[in-house]
Amino acid sequence: MLPLLHDLRDRYRWPRRRTRLPGPGRLKEIAHDPRRALAARRRRTALAAGADDERLIGLLLIRDEDDILEAMLTTATRWFDRILVLDGTGEGPARARTDEILAHFPEVVVHLRDDDLDHPVRDGARQYLLAEARRRFGVGHWIGILHADEFLDQDPRPMLAARDPARDPSVRVRLVHTFLHTADRASWDETADLPVRERVGHLMWPGVPEARFFFDFGDRDYEPMHHGKVVPTSLRNGPLVDGYVITQYNERDPAQLLDRARGRAEREWQRAHYGRLDDGVEAAFTDTLDRPDAPFASEFAGDPEGPFTVRHRSEVPIGPVDVSPSAAVHDLAAAVFGAVPAAALAELVTDSGRIAALRWNHAMRTRWRPRPGGDLPGYDALVRHTAWVLGSPRTTEAHRHQVAVELVQLVRGILDR
Repeated sequence: MLPLLHDLRDRYRWPRRRTRLPGPGRLKEIAHDPRRALAARRRRTALAAGADDERLIGLLLIRDEDDILEAMLTTATRWFDRILVLDGTGEGPARARTDEILAHFPEVVVHLRDDDLDHPVRDGARQYLLAEARRRFGVGHWIGILHADEFLDQDPRPMLAARDPARDPSVRVRLVHTFLHTADRASWDETADLPVRERVGHLMWPGVPEARFFFDFGDRDYEPMHHGKVVPTSLRNGPLVDGYVITQYNERDPAQLLDRARGRAEREWQRAHYGRLDDGVEAAFTDTLDRPDAPFASEFAGDPEGPFTVRHRSEVPIGPVDVSPSAAVHDLAAAVFGAVPAAALAELVTDSGRIAALRWNHAMRTRWRPRPGGDLPGYDALVRHTAWVLGSPRTTEAHRHQVAVELVQLVRGILDR
């Protein structure tokens, strides 16, 4: 009974889904093409039952992000074997550099420019990529939403394999915004040439829930001119999978940030993101993003885990993670957890029972602490996420092994810092 209660809590936590009735967007789709909607409904069960294919397709939007694109793709291509790109970079050196980077990754199979479209690139323009993905690979795959300034440090495939797409065709995760902290101002001249993830270390924890993965049954589309929702327009937001985090580096350099603010101001778009920069480039460094004018502050205010707190990446359980397929889980568990029996985690890897996952969940909460008398921000969420994947009957043994290794390596990396 307890696992069911946990599932209900995760499915209906903030922001709440008060109804499962079709929304206006879905009704419009059904009315426009009822035969297509009926055919998709009939094949939904069959596709969901066969959703253990590890192929993961990414839809990536780019705009003037050649400084971070290569590092982002190096991480993303560990999990995504097909990536389709819509590029809004203007003419100039940035476009040439972007083309060069994309050509280096064979996983990038489609590269469209906004010049190919009849309107500016917005969230809904992903429809062009989705249509091309369907033409090339069919339907019945999980789709991941990618941005060129974001990093996925954990393999999402075990998490997605544990979900039932017929019940939850979309999944929300935590999107954590990084920023230039006032503590970095004095040393910026010495660190400015380092990779972005080494020079930008502060973030707002625990992040904003946002839908970033959806299962494509072929019956949900984007509205190309619509902006503000990164999954198909009529698709409801699915459950929040706590413990899976995406870090966003849209603030990477004072000059870059000021140029971005000027461009947004000229277009009168997302002005609230950068209002503080009216005071000049020095205002690029701040002690928080949780300000009244921040567009995501009001959205996050109702989250029971709020409000935002400033954290350094070294203080929170997120990657980068280097998962070795041959790693022995019980050896890693023994090295990290110490007092916990070494075989406990390894035994769970081969046991798909929810009772075992729940027992492991509670055991880890009560028998292990990262520091004497201390607690690790976000650790409980990470445990819940891992217990869910390990306990799901839909997850394969290989996926259970993989997510257990990830958890242990994440915790061990934090202890070694």
